Amino acid sequence: MARDWALVAKLAKLPDDTLVGVEEVAALTGFAPSTIRSKRLEGLTPIKQSRYLRWRLGQIRNWGNPEKVEDGLSAPQKEVGQPKRKAGHPRLPANNTILFSR
Repeated sequence: MARDWALVAKLAKLPDDTLVGVEEVAALTGFAPSTIRSKRLEGLTPIKQSRYLRWRLGQIRNWGNPEKVEDGLSAPQKEVGQPKRKAGHPRLPANNTILFSR
């Protein structure tokens, strides 16, 4: 999805307590509106007003900046430790032979 830079420039002039909708969040983050509607962005909790989803502009601005935390929410932090195992078939042994019991 292409970002709407004219909309981003208009939003830059607004204060942090302004409520913005899905299209504005999409323009600021670069994510598709469908991703934002499905609430897949960790750390960005929408304010539900009747059937509309709204976010505070300050929360969107601070989302990518872990130093600034607003309302206890910040950008998702990477966990340190062992990598997650992918689901699926197990890997073959190093010699690429499959052992069958006969």
